[in-house]
Amino acid sequence: MVIGSPRFTGKERDTESGNDYFGARYYASTMGRFLSPDWSAKAEPVPYAKLADPQSLNLYHYVLNNPMTGIDKDGHCASGSWWCDAWHGATQVVSYAASTLYGKAQVGVGLGGEVKLGPAKAKVEAKDVTETRTAKDDSSRKEVIEVKASAKFGPLEVGLGITGEKPLQDANGNAPADAKTEWTPLLGFDYKSLSTDSHGWDVGVGAGGCVVLCLGAEGGVNAGKVVSDATTLLKQSADAMQILTGPTY
Repeated sequence: MVIGSPRFTGKERDTESGNDYFGARYYASTMGRFLSPDWSAKAEPVPYAKLADPQSLNLYHYVLNNPMTGIDKDGHCASGSWWCDAWHGATQVVSYAASTLYGKAQVGVGLGGEVKLGPAKAKVEAKDVTETRTAKDDSSRKEVIEVKASAKFGPLEVGLGITGEKPLQDANGNAPADAKTEWTPLLGFDYKSLSTDSHGWDVGVGAGGCVVLCLGAEGGVNAGKVVSDATTLLKQSADAMQILTGPTY
């Protein structure tokens, strides 16, 4: 298979077969049909079909045999039919929401405790723990050594103490070579920008406590990712509008 430049509705064309790749299956533009029947992750007699629309019962059709009014986004169903658009919209919302979720666990030794509610977090503790963060495309494990009394609201933290962090595992599951502990003192207050520490914008619930043995758990939404993605989207929209309207003088 040799993929060429985008052709029909922006899909990539296999230069050897002349067929277009839609993700779920291949489409033959010479016949106006898909080369394989439609399918779904959950077994169904007629996937993505609506019994009220006989055209949808054909598992090889392209956009309900009406290519003048719709396009196929992924090889499964046609844009332009309300039920398909609603399905795509719902799956995209669910997929993005899942990508913003995170979970965090700490195990180690120390004394004290902490509690998190929404963007706020309060702690009074001395600890040496292994912290494991689990999130889509953003998982990691690190050693955290901390002696601190502080109150935090989003990226703003007020208090006294010092924190040392040493990466043990990156998002790809690899142990960083020659990793060293980086120390950060807190003397009064500290503010971490979104570009510096997106995890500081986490919104969630959690608690932890240490009486020799430290245990802690936390989960929620990485609001930093949401803000960053929204900022990028607004910038892209502004750039697109600038291209459409032309320069202003």
